[in-house]
Amino acid sequence: MDTTEALRRVKRILPMLIEDVKTAIQSHAVMETTNAIVPSETKGLRSPFLETYGAVQTALALKFAMDLARLFDWSAGRKLKDQEKASVLVLSALLVRADVQAELEAAAIGCRSDVASLTGVTDAPLRSLASKRQAVSRNAFRTPLTDFFAAVERLNADGSPAKAALKRLRDFRTKRLAHVLFDDKPDPWPTYGDLHLLLEIAIEAVTAAALAIDGLNTSLDERAALDRANAEGFARCLVEGLKGAVVP
Repeated sequence: MDTTEALRRVKRILPMLIEDVKTAIQSHAVMETTNAIVPSETKGLRSPFLETYGAVQTALALKFAMDLARLFDWSAGRKLKDQEKASVLVLSALLVRADVQAELEAAAIGCRSDVASLTGVTDAPLRSLASKRQAVSRNAFRTPLTDFFAAVERLNADGSPAKAALKRLRDFRTKRLAHVLFDDKPDPWPTYGDLHLLLEIAIEAVTAAALAIDGLNTSLDERAALDRANAEGFARCLVEGLKGAVVP
């Protein structure tokens, strides 16, 4: 794969990952917030709709698992860099290439510095200022890129909780969500702790990638706070509705 195609894939993958992380954040916010409010607020109530609420929560947990499985998707037996998946792991395989980094760094220096190129500049103070600003722009690319690889490395480190969590999630996706294999069940299934850890890594990786590739602040923390606030409002409305449907 030449540099042009690798860069095209990087630019295609990033916005898709951002949207997928936002979806996962929202799923997590709704699931966690309603779980924190509805059971305690409806304890002792007799309503035919509580069972339906439980079914909805189960479906939401499965959706959250699928959101994360998609973010970290990859296929065995093929080189990561050649896979057509909008995945954190595929993006990592592309960003590790020296030619891709060189092009992205050059673009970062060109786009993030408002001082003219050093080429043809003879004034010493201007050259010094331009050089300093280019160094700042270079760091603005290199620092988040390092952060991105650090997040991905948590998934690859032998014996790490993240690597074990991803394996459990992939097994669950393959053997229970995407298929039902009667002779090959996942053991054990992923825990909520696994899902929370993988969401944390996804947010770290995508936030860093967006800064490195496009100089973009994704504001995912702000998005998560807004989703939690909206989910709390929804949960309160749900509680009131359930209370209004109490069976004597």
